[in-house]
Amino acid sequence: MQHATRIATLFLFAIIFVLSPSTLLSQTEVIAPDTRLQNATKLALKNDFAGALKIVQEVRAANGQDLHFAVRFVDSVVAMADMSDARHRVSFLNEAIKSANTLETSKFCDGTKDAEFAYHYMVAMGKLAESIVGTNDKIAGQIFAAEAKVASNLLKNPGFPAESKPVLADPIMSRAKSMAIKGDAKATVAAMKVAFDAGFTNYEELESDEIFQELKSDEVNKLIETSVDAYKTKLAKWARKSVDGFSAFKFKFNVADIDVGRVRESDFSGRVLVVDLWATWCAPCRDSIPHFIKLDEEFRDDNVEVLGISMDNPDDPRKSLSAVQDFVDDHDVEYLIAMGDRSVMNQLNPGQKLPTVLFIDATGKVRYIAEGPHNFFQLEAIVNEMLRRDTGMPTSLQVESNLAK
Repeated sequence: MQHATRIATLFLFAIIFVLSPSTLLSQTEVIAPDTRLQNATKLALKNDFAGALKIVQEVRAANGQDLHFAVRFVDSVVAMADMSDARHRVSFLNEAIKSANTLETSKFCDGTKDAEFAYHYMVAMGKLAESIVGTNDKIAGQIFAAEAKVASNLLKNPGFPAESKPVLADPIMSRAKSMAIKGDAKATVAAMKVAFDAGFTNYEELESDEIFQELKSDEVNKLIETSVDAYKTKLAKWARKSVDGFSAFKFKFNVADIDVGRVRESDFSGRVLVVDLWATWCAPCRDSIPHFIKLDEEFRDDNVEVLGISMDNPDDPRKSLSAVQDFVDDHDVEYLIAMGDRSVMNQLNPGQKLPTVLFIDATGKVRYIAEGPHNFFQLEAIVNEMLRRDTGMPTSLQVESNLAK
């Protein structure tokens, strides 16, 4: 009798253990793989890559056949791989590749069926391929080809919005990357031309892409060169038309810089000024910072100044000073950065969104406003047009000098 009671007691304890909060949490995590991925990302951010990888492997093993989750899995794991140390990076990428193989085998996301799902799959494959380049170029080439195939199918998919089709041009160019990795210059040129016909304009990246440079093909290099020159010619005309059609106005500011000085519009009298209104929390703004670093370097000797005005907290700029200073240090920003307030935005249209770039001439008048993300060549074209209009100021873009004749 005592023995039976003891067994019953042990059984009761077992039930209590099974239903304990920690066990319930574990069960919840099993059926909420996205939560577990978030936990893995948090560990990776703390440099606990071994712990993050363990969760990643468990989650993929338990949920890898869920195609919608697999897309999110690839996207998250690639991000972890990119922040990982060398020891764990390949393991993260291998997990992402396994999920990519599952998605590719399914044929459900090839761009001929669910357009939205295929688009997210395509984007994830692009990130994975770029992350693998230099680690395993053969696999990267295969994934680039898969990305391009989806993009080509989406072009013909009636479920993909017609107004969004220009975003497919970059993924279509991935076929050219795939052919370049294979060493096939002729196929690379053909694939590039297809991407150009689809509306590809990311010439800055194309010009510096090591995949094409390593091919060492005169035919490929010549196509890139002539395409970039043609694009710059179009931009020169666009810049001239844009400035001509803009209603100029005076722009005044008196704000603190991040070194506790003051910055005023009068400080730049007689010079062309490029003002980038941005914020550390604005992803397109952060992505554009390299453009302004390059712009500053290119025009430093041409009587052009670049000024970044942070709009992180226009109601109380001091609260964001530390975050902005850290960002500037981390990204090696050498041009002047100041802290914006409401007086800056109040001079623009209500609801003006970031990023916003003001191009101000030597008299202090805004001659053009670039709203939203612009690539480097677009920003460069406007600056060159401003310089062309100010007599005695040189232009760094020779093609514009020819157009002016």
